[in-house]
Amino acid sequence: MQVLAIAALLAVTLEAQEARPLAAAQMADDLRQLAHEAESQWAYAEARRAADGLDLAQLAETMVARLTDSASDADHAALLREFVAALRDGHAYVEWPRADRQRFRRWPFTFVDVAEGVMVDRALPAWDGSAVDLRRGDLLLAVDGVLVADLIADVERRTPASTPAARRRLALADAALGERDPMRYRVRRADGSEVEVEARSAAGEHMFPERVDQGVASRTLEEGVGYVRIPTLAHRDQAAWQRAAPGDRQALLAEEVRAIRVAFAPFAAARAVVLDLRGNAGGTDLLGRAVAACLLPSDAVYYRLSSRRATGGWTPPWPVPIAVPEDSPRVRGRLIVLIDAGVFSAADNLCRCLDDLHPQVTFVGGATGGGSGAPRPLVTLCHSRAVVTFCTMRVFGPNGAPIEGVGTLPDVPVAPTRAAVLAGRDEVLDAAVALLH
Repeated sequence: MQVLAIAALLAVTLEAQEARPLAAAQMADDLRQLAHEAESQWAYAEARRAADGLDLAQLAETMVARLTDSASDADHAALLREFVAALRDGHAYVEWPRADRQRFRRWPFTFVDVAEGVMVDRALPAWDGSAVDLRRGDLLLAVDGVLVADLIADVERRTPASTPAARRRLALADAALGERDPMRYRVRRADGSEVEVEARSAAGEHMFPERVDQGVASRTLEEGVGYVRIPTLAHRDQAAWQRAAPGDRQALLAEEVRAIRVAFAPFAAARAVVLDLRGNAGGTDLLGRAVAACLLPSDAVYYRLSSRRATGGWTPPWPVPIAVPEDSPRVRGRLIVLIDAGVFSAADNLCRCLDDLHPQVTFVGGATGGGSGAPRPLVTLCHSRAVVTFCTMRVFGPNGAPIEGVGTLPDVPVAPTRAAVLAGRDEVLDAAVALLH
């Protein structure tokens, strides 16, 4: 009983310490610790220093200089997030264990980022049932008097991403969450007029974007041209995936691998296939390699990896073959890959493999998210106990060039327009098909 009482007392003491606001000196210690540990453990510290002059110690001191004696925990969390965003590692993030601001108010509309700006796609029911006078096609100009461009730029400073396109995509999604209710939205109507609409936030059931169909799909676009859509490279049951030992994970993917092969099989003799990877945020390279095996020889190199030696330094990049059984269907015709800033991680690795090795590949759309590198939660900060995750392995394409921070650029850039979205046209797919004529 005495042991239990001591344990309970310690738990209460630790809880009290965690609840106590941090002093500015403790916040400074956290920032300097993060810089020191990132320098030694982050896979891309040297690459960012060489390419962009990123000095982690100097970055920490810049953040420390912004601390004041009245700095709150929320201020500290914001500085940590800004530090991590400056790494430009799309897998990096801060898990903040202390009290945090809950931005649960959501814009009462879905939106599409088009060439002309941010377009209202669909008005959502307000939480109190009040009318939302926003229309499909309205261009969002300002929120509560803040220009949309300025709003996005402010959020981008705290948004980890590997490329500018990915940062905008993620920052825009984050900007749609706020603390005020109602909010004022200034929009430009289809007739060119500008109006300001005050509206309550969206109802609870619309707090998060609707789930996208996760299934692999395929169809014939026209004679001799196939279309395969792969929206994710993740296992359908993430809880089971996390529980499984690494050596058992391949067996878990039998259903997903079969779906990929079934999708490609009808097009083995097709003159062309359009592979749609838009919005594919990755998952596991085991599935990426299964896709590559339908398009490339199975003995081809999928990517090259480099890891940190226990004694310091990094290993030379070693090749990892596709290594998928030869019974995969082989599509030998022209390949057109549809991409955008939502393509990330394992899907980025797949794109680089195809870009390096496929003899007839063309990429259409927007630049990919450009993130790759085995993220792990590695740093626990001494005072706040915040946990910071970042990439721990260097990943290169088959030809040896880095993927992180670069990704894949489109051969044919296409940005969706307001008119096309309103008309229900897929301009990226249309551009791909036009290449075949």
